[in-house]
Amino acid sequence: TAIFSNLSDIYQLTKNFLLELDETLNTFWNGLDHIGRLFRHHLKFFKLYIKFADDYIDSGHTLYQFISTRHEFSKVLREAKTQLEASCLRHNSDKQIPQSDFSLKTLLIEPIMQIARYITLLKDLKNATPTHHIDYDNLTFVLDRLEGFLERVVKNFNFSNPMEILTSTLNEFGHPQIGGGSISDLVERLT
Repeated sequence: TAIFSNLSDIYQLTKNFLLELDETLNTFWNGLDHIGRLFRHHLKFFKLYIKFADDYIDSGHTLYQFISTRHEFSKVLREAKTQLEASCLRHNSDKQIPQSDFSLKTLLIEPIMQIARYITLLKDLKNATPTHHIDYDNLTFVLDRLEGFLERVVKNFNFSNPMEILTSTLNEFGHPQIGGGSISDLVERLT
């Protein structure tokens, strides 16, 4: 639990949300008219990400301690990483795969990155939605709240811009290391 915080709650939220999203898109003639409403209905559950982020630094320290002191644990993580990389290559053998870090400390930031992805997708949807559309106000409301959640969540990190979380790297303790600047400067520094 110390490493994974409330990840099982976030998993359940995501699972339920995606099932409802799929049902919405399949049930309504134009399910896109109801995406903002669905997000709005689930907003209260997104507070789970705040606890996860609050626990993230401690999770990274605990993970580092486990890796440093429990060699069997470290061995299991290395084997899991190798299997995940092999599986990714096997399933995408016909595509160019970017270098990815499948370490547990990197994967632990994925739930936080999901909020930024939702924001990006909802911004695109809102930009394509006429202001008089039935769901426009819901999209606006949800975007405002999710951006607030993201602002609150990233208080534990040294980001100059919360959206930089999408391109962060991690040091040995699992802390994102971003020095600020534009996204293009960041990508240039990382490559």
